[in-house]
Amino acid sequence: MAAGRVGLDGRLKMAVLLFLALCAVAAAQGKDTVAVYMDGAEPKSIPGSFKIFSGELGKAISRSTQYIAVNRSNNILDNLAKELNYALSGAVKDGGAERKKIGKQLGVQYLCVVEVSPVGTTGREFYVTAKLVNVTSAVEVNSATAKGELKEPDNMMALARAIALELTGVDVWAGSGGGGSNTTGTTFTDSRDGKTYKTVTIGGKRWFAQNLNYATSGSKCYENNTGNCDKYGRLYTWDDAMKACPAGWHVAKDEEWEALVKTAGGEKVAGTKLKSSTGWNSKSGVPAGTDNYGFSALPGGYGSSDGYFSTAGNYGFWWSATEGTANDAWDRGMGYDYGNVLRNLGDKTYLFSVRCAQD
Repeated sequence: MAAGRVGLDGRLKMAVLLFLALCAVAAAQGKDTVAVYMDGAEPKSIPGSFKIFSGELGKAISRSTQYIAVNRSNNILDNLAKELNYALSGAVKDGGAERKKIGKQLGVQYLCVVEVSPVGTTGREFYVTAKLVNVTSAVEVNSATAKGELKEPDNMMALARAIALELTGVDVWAGSGGGGSNTTGTTFTDSRDGKTYKTVTIGGKRWFAQNLNYATSGSKCYENNTGNCDKYGRLYTWDDAMKACPAGWHVAKDEEWEALVKTAGGEKVAGTKLKSSTGWNSKSGVPAGTDNYGFSALPGGYGSSDGYFSTAGNYGFWWSATEGTANDAWDRGMGYDYGNVLRNLGDKTYLFSVRCAQD
């Protein structure tokens, strides 16, 4: 019995020392500690997904400049999550004393509460929502949503990194070349005409990092000048756009544009982050493009069926593959005089730019 007690004390001391070491590292790095809590029932079709996903999310969060994730079991975090739910709903229990006590014992300043819910009936695709809550004040400081598969480790990594980007505001994989939220430096060669395009992976989705420049029967160069095709890519009617991307790629759907904009900080600021840092006209008081993600959006303008062209250098418009009505489809627009990404319904006969996304 005595020997067993000594062993238990030794393990306890080791756990305490490890805990103190983690806190010391976080303090030395000037980062707040975060524990990831997976709420609700784990998908039965994917055993072990909660553990893998929370680990990936913790790693992604820890790459930010502000936070470091620490491992705490879901069982230990249950009571803290309940206390936070009381507080967030307005029913603060004991003035939050119990919540603060638990948070202090766990050594965390923030709890990242993650919920997973299925999309449709396939059992393969899920919505992942997360909220980052200050343990002491019970204030929700940020939230994030992403959609995708959780079946394979790569799926989980992509979703975790998209969530971490939205929660922390930091592109934690930028320039890493490691297949994360923002992986640049890869190319794709279109076998139909030999043209090579830069590509970029943002939030787990691989995109062309240039406007498509494949000649279809109804596509045109801006002002019928081939030099503008080299600079901006071609302009397409919606019908032509739908058959323009090479095999294995497609015109980005409305929901894919929506996910891209959300990853880039939301529609009010995403334009600034997605626009190329060169090639746009400028306006006093409007930030120039920063091209944070290597998307390199350029202002190719637009055309119409009667041969009219306008706004190159000032505005860019991109088709989505999603129809609105029989006569129009959803598109995205960016401009030199605003930082937004606008979602509009465009007449299918207009000539807009195209970005291909990988199937």
